[in-house]
Formats: sequence, structure tokens, C-alpha cells
Amino acid sequence: AELAQIGDVRFKHLDATDRASADAPAAEIEAAGHLDVLVNAAGWDIIQPFLENTPEYWAKIVALNFMGPVQVTRALLPALIASGSGRIVNISSEAGRVGSFGETVYAGAKGGIIAFTKSLAREVVRKQ
Repeated sequence: AELAQIGDVRFKHLDATDRASADAPAAEIEAAGHLDVLVNAAGWDIIQPFLENTPEYWAKIVALNFMGPVQVTRALLPALIASGSGRIVNISSEAGRVGSFGETVYAGAKGGIIAFTKSLAREVVRKQ
């Protein structure tokens, strides 16, 4: 899918768990101009006791809720830096801050996003 546009805002739906899909918008954004804001908002969970989780469930939760934003951010960070004023909004969860019954792995992934966001900010703050 190409970059869609509503008013002055262009957006693209992608599969954040797929590296090629996460990388795809970079060339389109470079050709279309610059990137002002990246919003990592994907998330998914099933509330279930940790002892009932399967390794496949863990992989899906971590792929979407943690590695998805990591992959998309890595792909688009150069365009954000090049814009001179790029911003990233990572949507996490209160579960990542304080934990949540039945959402142990999800909470861990969302907590990872909180730490990822803080660490990345320290790395790139001087590049803007």
C-alpha cells in the first residue's frame, strides 16, 4: 500500500512484525519529502495467567508490542533526524509501568517500550 493522505497528513498501514514491511516506508517517505512524526501504536494481548501462556504466544506478544516499534523506529529514524524536528510517539501501557494480572509478558514488552523510548531519546536528542 502506498502512502495515504488526509489533508496534510500522510500515513501508511504496515505490519510492524515484518521487517520488510517495517522498512518499506523509508524510501517512499524520502521521495515524498520529510517525516515529522512517527507514531508506534500497534498493540495486542490476551489476558491469561502466565502459566497458561505458550512460547508461541510469548513470541507473538514480543514481536508486536516490543520488536514492532523497534523495527519501525530503526527504519524511519534517519528520516526523522534528517527533518531536523522529527518526533516519535510510542504508545505503551500502564501494564508496562506497574504490571498487570494476566498480562505478564505483555507488561514486560510494554515496559521494554518505556525503557526503549527513554534510551533512544538520550541517544538522539542532540541530533535534532
